[in-house]
Amino acid sequence: MELHKYIGIVRRSVWLVVAIVVLFVAVAAQLQRSQTPVYQATAEVLLKPNNPEERYTEPSQVFFDPDRHALQQLTIIGSRAVAARAAAALPGMTEQQVRDAVSVAAADKDDIMSVTAEHVRPVRAKEIADAVAAAYIEDRRLTNVANLNSKLTAIDKRLAELKVDLDARRPATPAPGLNVPAADPTYTAASARYDVLSEEREGLGLDIQYQKGEAEVIRTAEVPTKPIGTSLPAALILGALVGAMAGFGAALLRDQLDDSVRSTEEAERLSGLRVLAKLPADRTSAKRPSHLATVADPLGPLAEASRSLRTSISLLALDTPINRVMITSASPGDGKTLVTANLGVTYAQAGSSTLLVSADLRRPRLESLMGVVQPRPGLRDILADQPLSSLQPMAAGNNDATRAEDEAQSRRDLRAALERFVLPTAVPGLFLLPAGPTPSNPSELLASDRMSQVLDVLNESFDMVILDTSPLLAVSDAAALAPKVGHLVVVASMTSTHRRALAQVAKAVRSAHANVLGIVLNKADVSATPYGGYRPEPRASSIEVDAVPTPHPQPHPQQPAAEKALEPQTVTSGGRPLEAVASAEQDPRSASR
Repeated sequence: MELHKYIGIVRRSVWLVVAIVVLFVAVAAQLQRSQTPVYQATAEVLLKPNNPEERYTEPSQVFFDPDRHALQQLTIIGSRAVAARAAAALPGMTEQQVRDAVSVAAADKDDIMSVTAEHVRPVRAKEIADAVAAAYIEDRRLTNVANLNSKLTAIDKRLAELKVDLDARRPATPAPGLNVPAADPTYTAASARYDVLSEEREGLGLDIQYQKGEAEVIRTAEVPTKPIGTSLPAALILGALVGAMAGFGAALLRDQLDDSVRSTEEAERLSGLRVLAKLPADRTSAKRPSHLATVADPLGPLAEASRSLRTSISLLALDTPINRVMITSASPGDGKTLVTANLGVTYAQAGSSTLLVSADLRRPRLESLMGVVQPRPGLRDILADQPLSSLQPMAAGNNDATRAEDEAQSRRDLRAALERFVLPTAVPGLFLLPAGPTPSNPSELLASDRMSQVLDVLNESFDMVILDTSPLLAVSDAAALAPKVGHLVVVASMTSTHRRALAQVAKAVRSAHANVLGIVLNKADVSATPYGGYRPEPRASSIEVDAVPTPHPQPHPQQPAAEKALEPQTVTSGGRPLEAVASAEQDPRSASR
């Protein structure tokens, strides 16, 4: 996975990562404060093996292998005998407590051992380390003294035996005047051995007197001033690092479990459709239902993204004229109504007379966005009102002229009905056809021939007709209406639309016999792109529009309020009457101008 994808994963779960980091830091701080401080003191002991030139030193005592000797001494210093001797010098401590508090290790040099003691009291830690070091040296001294005393006992026994033998062999003293007999060789040898052993005994006594235990404390322990372990700042840093790793892992797990559409590439791959635009989330509209970003903040990111959507549709209209389009989505909550309203505002701001049709007859919301608070009659009333000309059977002698006259009369009746229900809005050039009361058969009404007539009449009077319809997967209304409108845009939310739902809605629109223009990714994180923040600096004088005010149409005494909008000769597009626009649609080259 590329780096920018990992960054995107973290951005989508940034609050989860932050929460986990804060949790780990808090736990680390609590653990650090709840721990009893422990102090550590260390004493160092220098090993001094026996000198092979010392008197009565056996070959086994000679220090030949430093590593082996050091290992042996580490075992001895950690023995129960040494711990018991040290505990005797430490009031209030037992042998097991001493062993639990002490650790022994060889220093960088093999002939130096470090004795480390830990205790909750710093002075006690020093006392334990020094006591164990002294106990080890004393233990070694006593062991050596015991060995020397054993040898001394053996020499004393041998001397006693030699003395008895010498006394038995000692020659008698000759009488005065007699010659001294020659010395007995055996006696002379025994006497010489006795003298040697006596000398050795004297030297062995000196060795016992000056025995020091083959070791020496070269550094006594010092009273520690700081407890061991991690300090509070270090614990907080460690907690933050561990929390960041855990948060990143949680973000990865959430990303794997998340079934929502997360990128343009993924949306195009799942649906097989082009992405027309990415619209950021409009959080203000959730608090104020009548808030439209294209009106309140015309230079903001949502307004710019809505204009980008209008441009994408206009580019697709270069080959085939597009004068009406329906907006649908996979499921409720994807933001199709907000996309419809903002798209209509951008068309009106571009100079096109635009009509928004609230064709979601089950849950209409377009009215509240455009400031129409009170329920009003609208599309449902027009569709339910079948003209008499369509119900009367044609006489046997009726000809084509009569039929054309009936159709013309039907269109005039329909136009008159539309004049009563189309409302102007606060945005110049933007009009609204409300949904009206909720019918019992919305799918049948939207699929009727009457709906086709309504769309044809509306296109004669407006440059662009945009219909807000029901979610495609929730009910069949949008699928029934799609063939009549001809052009369709699917809205997918990057926070709620599931991948499976997007694939299903793409399959459904392909079978709806309509030209699917593409997908709009709503509630996208456009701040992740490096191009989303370009806007002019604020000026001293500016007018802020919070919402589209409730329209208050004031009809002319002789003409309904919407009649001017519905009259082809008065509503113009690009300076031309709409009748001229309708005739120009016969020529694709003039329509694309």
